[in-house]
Amino acid sequence: MDNHSLLMLAAFITQIKANGVAAFVINRMQKAQHPLFSWISVHTPWVTRAVSAIFASAAALGVHATYHAAEQGGALVITGLGAAAIVGGIWQIAQNYAIQHAWGKVIEDQIIPAFTGVGPGFAGAAAPQPGGQAKP
Repeated sequence: MDNHSLLMLAAFITQIKANGVAAFVINRMQKAQHPLFSWISVHTPWVTRAVSAIFASAAALGVHATYHAAEQGGALVITGLGAAAIVGGIWQIAQNYAIQHAWGKVIEDQIIPAFTGVGPGFAGAAAPQPGGQAKP
């Protein structure tokens, strides 16, 4: 494998991990009983989608910005922002949103039920007991 292929693979793996963390954070925010997160829940799908889009944008942006310090402050310089970069950025956001959605389904349907013994995959099933045996 050449260096370019390895870098592409590393970027893809990082994208999977970052969006997995974002999906987990969104899931925990939805399930939290704290008043701080009362605005997002499983009953507010549009809010959840908006938060997911914001997380996807943050994961995809990676704006190449350079901060040039000057005596009276500084300037944020963003270079290479052409039509191709904008379309590419939108494509990256869409990919991240889709990966977050997939992770969200995995977390909701597989990971959380595995730890709690309740959920879509466990409807009517007995939770495993310590030692690996399920009660009848």
